[in-house]
This record gives sequence, C-alpha cells and structure tokens, in this order.
Amino acid sequence: MSGKAILGADLGYGFEKFVVTKLPKTDETKYLFPALITLEPTVPETFSGVDKKNPFKYYVFRVDNGPHYTVGEGVTDFADRIANENFALDRDIDLLEKWLFAAIGLYAQQNNIDTFSVGWAVPLKRKQEEVDKIKQSNLRGLHTIDISDIRGNGKTVGVEIDNIYIVEQTISAFFDLKFDFNKEGKLIVKDPVYRDGRVVLIDIGTNTIGTVFVDASTIQNKNMFSYSGVAEILLDMQTLLAEMGYVSSLASIQKKFILEKNPIVKQFKNGRLISVDLSKEFEEIRNRTFKSRVKPIIDNFLKSLNVEEGIDRVVFCGGGVYLFDDLLKDSYYNGQDIIVHPDPAYANARGVWKTAYARESLKTDDNTLNNVMDEDKE
Repeated sequence: MSGKAILGADLGYGFEKFVVTKLPKTDETKYLFPALITLEPTVPETFSGVDKKNPFKYYVFRVDNGPHYTVGEGVTDFADRIANENFALDRDIDLLEKWLFAAIGLYAQQNNIDTFSVGWAVPLKRKQEEVDKIKQSNLRGLHTIDISDIRGNGKTVGVEIDNIYIVEQTISAFFDLKFDFNKEGKLIVKDPVYRDGRVVLIDIGTNTIGTVFVDASTIQNKNMFSYSGVAEILLDMQTLLAEMGYVSSLASIQKKFILEKNPIVKQFKNGRLISVDLSKEFEEIRNRTFKSRVKPIIDNFLKSLNVEEGIDRVVFCGGGVYLFDDLLKDSYYNGQDIIVHPDPAYANARGVWKTAYARESLKTDDNTLNNVMDEDKE
C-alpha cells in the first residue's frame, strides 16, 4: 500500500459523516454510518439481507488486535441515550474513534492508502475537552485494521495516522461554504458574501442545534442548544410504529422517513402484504416539533444578534435540514437571502476536510486559513 489521504469527520448523534480524498486530488469519497455500534464480532441476526442501494452496510472491525465491533443499521440502538438532553456531552472518545477507524479502514482497503491526516469537527460546547482527549488518545500512530463485510470477506490493512486537525462544528460548515478549489487544486474564496458579509449558520443535527454568526469572516457569536427536536420525532415515530406492531431502530426510521422521505410502511397480516401510509401522522409530529422545539431556538438566536445593518445571508445545514427544509424556508424567507446547504448532512465533514487539506497540501496555518487565497477572490 502507498499514498496519503485526508479524512474529514463529523461524528454526530444520528449519523457519522466522513469525507475523504487521496492527495493531491480533491475528488471526494463519502461514508455514512448510523451512530450505532455493537461490540459483537458477528452481524446481528436482525439483518434481513444485502441491499446494494442501502448506504448502511454492515462491517465488522478489529483494530490493533482489540475486540471486534460492528457498525451498521440495526445494531445496538441508542434510543434511551438520544432521548437524553445530555447525550451530546456524554459520548466517549474511545467510542467515537471506532467510527474513525471504520472509515479509515474502508478507504485504505479500497484505495491502496497507508497514511492519513484527520480533520475532526467537534461540538461547540466541548471544544477544549474534546481537543484534550483527542490529543491524549491512541488515534495517532501505526494501526492494523481487520475488516470483514456482510458476506464474511475480510482484509487486513496497515495505516498510519500522522496529524489531527480540530475545528468546531458549525464553524467547519462555514469553511465549507466559504472555500472551494480551483482547477489547480488551490483553495479559493468563491462567494464574497462568506468573506465580507454578515452570515448566520444554523446547524440542525439529530440531538443539537448549533448557531454561528460571522461578520466579515470573524466569528461574532456561537452557541449550541440541546436539543434539536429531530430525536424527539424519531422517538415519537418509533413509538407509533411499535403500537402498530413494528420494531424499528432509530437509524432505520431516520433513513426511511427523513433521508428517503418515504412514509409508507409495509407489514404482512394474515398472509397478505399490507401497506400503511403514515404521511398524516408524520406531518403532525414534524410540524408540532418544529413549532415547539426548532423555531423558538432559531427565533431567539436571530433576535439576540441585534444586527442593525442586517444579515446578508442565513444558511441552514445539518442532517435535520432534510426534515425541516420546507418549514425553514416558509418561516424565514422575509427578504433575507435564505440558503439551504446543497449537501447539508456533510457540511461539517466537508469543512473540516477542506481545513485539513489546506493545512496538509497547501501548508496553510491556522492564522492565515481564515484569510486564505485573498488574491484569488472570485
């Protein structure tokens, strides 16, 4: 194996998102795992088959001869923890690292890579604590990763993680919006609004809402609120499905109702396949949660800014945008420039990946990154 890659990681509370590319290219590979994991060495029996279109594939990993663990849809469900408002602050670094190794191992296996630099987007409220733990972790260095897929096909890869770069969540989403690559692979500022304007970013995740106000590329205000209401919707839907006789993980509900926007569930009854349309129930839960949980947080944050000159752009990102995009546009389009990020779930992962790429490939330090490539304003 040979070559080096840059990996950006947004370890969320609903899904783990990764963006990775092999230097010197900027072509992206994306990985998406539900925020679920089991320490069982075999695939859970609840798995019903292999769907090539399903992004949630099962993989069994073993790192440095440690215990086996499995990532994929249907493994240990975090319903009880996601329902806890402190869930965002409780996650253990050792657990988070398992998803990093999963993404690193898969990309190394598929692309003949043996060296990685990692960008890690950490929650706004935990920056110093996260950074300290990550610096003290065993992530850096040489590792052996054993990987087996659903069919039992396995391969061992050896990788080295040489650098780790930390960016706060939501701020990393701003970097994704601000920076782009030109044809030569040079980082540029593509839209002057993100360099010179007043921009609000609202990052709606499964468990939290992160908010950032940027004035001429300077962070003026940042907050993280628990919780976003997305988890509440998932739990309400899980309860509703249970009452109908369905047993569903939160990951499968999020994939079906939010990512796929498919409110139809099917069930065998008396030997017949019955389809049930839950559109009305889902809409009622979604609208109620938006009005009671999401909108008050956004309203209070925008009001607190008290920007006399006005706001040039409001951007919504995060996986929760898939759930609330139409409600957000209807509620906040009042003459302002309202943007829904084109790839909202990956905004933080892409931003921290671009940051790590600038540091590694372009040798840009932290102090100049915020003013990167001013001579290339487009």
